[in-house]
This record gives sequence, structure tokens and C-alpha cells, in this order.
Amino acid sequence: MGELDIAYSSGNSGAPIIGVVVSDPRGRRIGQDPLSHQFWQELPLAQAFIDCDDDDPGRQGSACHGMVQICGPVSGTYKVEVIASRSGRYSLTASGTSAQKVAAKRLNSTDSEADIRDVAIHEASRESLRLTYSREPGSKLGFTRSEAPSVAGKR
Repeated sequence: MGELDIAYSSGNSGAPIIGVVVSDPRGRRIGQDPLSHQFWQELPLAQAFIDCDDDDPGRQGSACHGMVQICGPVSGTYKVEVIASRSGRYSLTASGTSAQKVAAKRLNSTDSEADIRDVAIHEASRESLRLTYSREPGSKLGFTRSEAPSVAGKR
């Protein structure tokens, strides 16, 4: 079936300053837009959440990260929209597992990872990325920027 995971963070304490909306090749979306306060969950067997590492309950200011997990993703190009609620920097890591059944009920799988690290983004702006995923064993994930980020002007 395969799996596609997209983790994101902004290195600040508390929740990330960005939201992420992922659209699969069929146009189904999952994620959250922090500017419009909209949420999407149109993909079967997928979830999106924010995780805060609370190993030390007495420690304040721990950083949180977001995660989008898609089980059984379809092959193709995924749109990853990064939406900033504040100015700052963000990072994304995509991990993919491709799997295929082979003879004697064995499973052949390959893992791949792609990241974008420490990218500047401005408050109320959106950046659109493309992520290529394939279920074929041996294939590699890859991010590309599909357009220049939009910069919100002050009013």
C-alpha cells in the first residue's frame, strides 16, 4: 500500500507558525489553513495533527511540530501549500514508503525522504510546493517549488 508522511515545524516555542494543506493527485485535501481557519479531511486513511513533545511537564516553551500522514497514497504529484500565520522560518520533511508484493507472500519496500530546511516566510503569505511520490519500489520523493511565494502587504 505504501505511506506518505509530511512533518513540519517552525522552531519556535508552541505551535508552528505555519499551517499545511496537502492535496493529492485527485484533488482531495487534508490539513489546516491558519488564516481562514478552515480544516480539510478529504483523504481516506489519512490524519493531520500537531504534536508537542511533553517529556518534561515542568518545562515550558517546548516546540511543537505538525504532521500529515497518508496511508495508501496514490502515485503522482501532491500539492503542499504552506501558509504563514506569522513571519519566521519553517522546515518540511516528507518520508515515503513504497511497497509491492512479490512471490511467496513477501513484501518488497523502499523508503525515501526529501526535505526543505529553514525557509523564510512572511506573515499571511502562502508558498506552493510540489511533492512527487510513487508506489513503485526504488522511486524517490522530491520537492519542487511550483511558484514564487506570495508576500502579504501591510494595509
